[in-house]
Amino acid sequence: MDQVAAHWFAEGERATAVGLVTLANLLGIAVGCSRVRPLCGDVDRAAQYVYAAAAVVSAILFVALAREYPPTPSGPAARGRKR
Repeated sequence: MDQVAAHWFAEGERATAVGLVTLANLLGIAVGCSRVRPLCGDVDRAAQYVYAAAAVVSAILFVALAREYPPTPSGPAARGRKR
């Protein structure tokens, strides 16, 4: 994550970006765990299918949309890096 933050965010914003990603990760886990029973009732196999479908959709979107470098450099430190 540090390399991605270095490419996408200015130097003063990198710690905030890493912190927000970490927070989003933990909140996503909490929301996912809390939604199993309301979505699937007592059927554990159905919960696994819901998680699997969400993971597949997320992975496809990430592969399709994620880029290592932004269209414009975030600052002087990012300008010298290879693309």
